[in-house]
Amino acid sequence: MRSAAATAHLGIALALAWATLCPAAAAADALDGRKIAALKFTGNRKTESEAIKLVLALQAGDAFVREKLQGDVRAVWNMGYFEDVKVDADEADGGLELTWILVEKPTVRKIYVAGAKEVGLDKINEVLDLKKDTILDLTKVKRNVDKVRELYVEKGYYLAEVGSEVKRISQGEVDVYLNVDEHAKVEVRRISYLGNKAV
Repeated sequence: MRSAAATAHLGIALALAWATLCPAAAAADALDGRKIAALKFTGNRKTESEAIKLVLALQAGDAFVREKLQGDVRAVWNMGYFEDVKVDADEADGGLELTWILVEKPTVRKIYVAGAKEVGLDKINEVLDLKKDTILDLTKVKRNVDKVRELYVEKGYYLAEVGSEVKRISQGEVDVYLNVDEHAKVEVRRISYLGNKAV
């Protein structure tokens, strides 16, 4: 059995690449079978603790199993709301207290479109599904860049370039910039045929 001094604030940092964390894995192995007395959550300002609990296999009252905790870390990460997920295990009355230490992804405060002159902002807004006050999703930002580029191609601006920039305004907010370089509109001025002798 581990003494209270040895198990007090074990500070087990759990990550997806668990195999690379040998000391943490060994410490977690020593906890297998211990009763989980309580679950706590910190850092989740916009995501409710009850919503996180719904994806967890290990609940208060269960026996600690390292493999299950690995799965829980993945499940919380896969929710898509957090950019960092860690768990600390501490001694508590009746067993272990698991504290989930979470860093939420920032939310989008504003979306700016710069450089759009020939294609109106109203047309660009029609193709955007990136919204304010939603959690930043870089994959979604890239998808919206592609949508704006496709819109320009439809309008004849085949050389248009569209990029994005994310600026952090505060710890929990970012502004997203879509930067457009329209270039000249491509027009067909003349069609010439080469090698046609009979016709």
